[in-house]
Amino acid sequence: MSPRKKTRSSNHKRRSSPKEKRVSDYANAQTVKRAVWDGRLRSTSGGLTKKDLMLNKDGKVVSIKQHKSGKAAYKRHGLAKHRAKPFGSKRSRSRSRK
Repeated sequence: MSPRKKTRSSNHKRRSSPKEKRVSDYANAQTVKRAVWDGRLRSTSGGLTKKDLMLNKDGKVVSIKQHKSGKAAYKRHGLAKHRAKPFGSKRSRSRSRK
């Protein structure tokens, strides 16, 4: 038997030179809201722009609309009255200090 000559299959394409990478106008990764807030991207995949975002008290970038609706639901369900006293209040220092 004669050795077979290896041939390239017809559907195999040659590797082309790498294309130049471009920054996307729309964000779709996990930290997109932060990227939009910082100005690295124009909007999220859902269409939120910087004017639709805000920083919450933890420093997290959140949607203004969702922040307001969550805050309203919190009040509506009466959860504010069941909230524990903040740390450092007079009530938390019930032990006598020596």
